[in-house]
Amino acid sequence: MTRPEDIRTISIPLPGSRFADVEVRRRQDGRNVRLGNGRRSRTVGRYFSIKNGGGQPWESRPELFDLYHAEVDGAVVSFRTQPETLAWRCEGRAWQYTPDRIDVLEDGSHRVVEIKDEYDAERDPTYATKLDQAREIYGLLGRTFTLRASADILAEPVFSAVEEAQAYRRAVVTTQQAVHVRERLEKGPVPFIDLMESLPGVHPRESIIAMGVRRIIRLDYSAGLTPETPVRLIESPN
Repeated sequence: MTRPEDIRTISIPLPGSRFADVEVRRRQDGRNVRLGNGRRSRTVGRYFSIKNGGGQPWESRPELFDLYHAEVDGAVVSFRTQPETLAWRCEGRAWQYTPDRIDVLEDGSHRVVEIKDEYDAERDPTYATKLDQAREIYGLLGRTFTLRASADILAEPVFSAVEEAQAYRRAVVTTQQAVHVRERLEKGPVPFIDLMESLPGVHPRESIIAMGVRRIIRLDYSAGLTPETPVRLIESPN
């Protein structure tokens, strides 16, 4: 159970906005802020992320399946589930909101992710108002806000490719393979099948996919994973 002394509170002034007493609350130990605090008392499971180098808790199947997306998305450098609680006052009412996940993107920006099985703003207008206000506050803080429903998360052909890719996230990648890929892609992208047929090693398909999770390369899953899927080198930051 989270105790008050476990929480670090950061006050965020937003002068000129309609929001007052804006705070971000995080655990001192960096762990998830919401699980076990009485609102939702159990973790359904933990997803081990190669990208993060550790486990991330999840509470619903849509949350788990969207973790798959974050794990294999080359634009996502790291991610955390329920990392903080945002609290504020607006028009005399106190609100608080805990994101399902926050992604750190390759350009250094942060993306706040809310995940729902289904979302109907008219069914719960109070909750919709809270999400709209949280979106506005995060926007003022320079963070994007996205709501992901199951229909988006499970959309094909992308999800089948993402599901396969995350299943191979622990596959072995040798130094020889990494060097080969960098040399092959330094002049530009190549089709997946071409790279796979030239890659040394016993399981080239699995190794290429694992290099995508490790952000050595970027695979474009927008059309699923096909022989023609473009594979690009991810440039290392200077």
